[in-house]
Amino acid sequence: FFLRGSVVLAAHTAGSRRRHSRPHPRLTMGISLVLAVATTVLLLAVSFFWKYLPRLRRAVRGAGPRRFWQLRGPPQWPLVGSFFTVYDTTRTLSVLWQWTRRMRDGEPWSFWMPGRPAMVVVTAPADVRAVLADQFDVFEKGGEFHQNFADLLGDGVFNTDGATWRVHRKAASRIFSANDLRAYSSRVFNLKAARLAQVLHRHAARGGDAASIDVQDYCYAYTFDSFVGIAFGAEYDAIGATDGKGARPPYLVAFDEAVRRTSQRVLRPWLLTQVARAFNVGSEAHLRGALDVLHPWISKL
Repeated sequence: FFLRGSVVLAAHTAGSRRRHSRPHPRLTMGISLVLAVATTVLLLAVSFFWKYLPRLRRAVRGAGPRRFWQLRGPPQWPLVGSFFTVYDTTRTLSVLWQWTRRMRDGEPWSFWMPGRPAMVVVTAPADVRAVLADQFDVFEKGGEFHQNFADLLGDGVFNTDGATWRVHRKAASRIFSANDLRAYSSRVFNLKAARLAQVLHRHAARGGDAASIDVQDYCYAYTFDSFVGIAFGAEYDAIGATDGKGARPPYLVAFDEAVRRTSQRVLRPWLLTQVARAFNVGSEAHLRGALDVLHPWISKL
C-alpha cells in the first residue's frame, strides 16, 4: 500500500509540475484513503504482535526464566501500556487484586503505565520471601519508589536502600529487640483489645440502629492505636474517638488519605503526577492537605 501510494503520488507530482495545475480531487482522495488504510493495518499489526508475541515466545521456549514482558497480565498497548485496563482513580487496588486472583498458583504477572517502569506483581509465598528476606539486597526500592513516597516516608527505613537503610535498620534493631518487643507488644495489644471491646459493648447495649456500626473503622483505629503505642509509647485513643458511623479523628483520616494518595502515584502516569504537583490540583492537592494535618501531629511524637 505504501509503495503503490508513493509511486502514484510521485507520478502525479511530476505531471502536475509540467502542467502547473492542481492534483485531481479523486486522485487526492484515493491517496489519502490508501494511506489511512495502510496506517490502520500497520497499527493493528503492531498491537497484535505487542500483545501476543510474549505468549508465542513462552510457547516456543517452554518453562524457564522469563523477562517481565513475557509474563501474563492485563492487555498492554504501545505508548499507553496498561493505562486503560488498570488505572482507575477510585478502584485501582481492586483492579490489581482481580488480576492477581486470575493468576494460577501465585503466578507472577506484570504491567506498565506511561512514564513508569514496568511492574511485576508477586504473590506466591516463596517469591515474597525472596524479595523481602532471602534476596533483600537484590530487590532495592530504587529512586522511583523513593520519589513517590518521600513526602510521606521521608528518608526513613521504609524508603531507603544501601548504607542509609542499614543505619536506620541498625538503630531500630537495638530499640526493638525480640524479647522486649514481644512482651511489650502483647501488653499493648491486650490493652487496646480491651478498649475496643468496651466500645463495641457500648454500641451493642444501645440496640436498634445505634448498634449498626462500621467495624472496619474500629479495626483500623485498633491497629493505629496499637502501632503508635508500640513504636512511640504514645496514647491517642483513636478507638474512643471513632463513632462507627464514619466520623474519625482528623489525624486518622489524614493518615489514611496520605497513604492512599501516595500509593496512587505508583500507578498514575508520570506526566499526570508532575502536572498535578506543579498546579497543586486533584490527588496531589488532597495529599498536600493530608500532610498539612499530619506534620504537626507527628512533630508532637
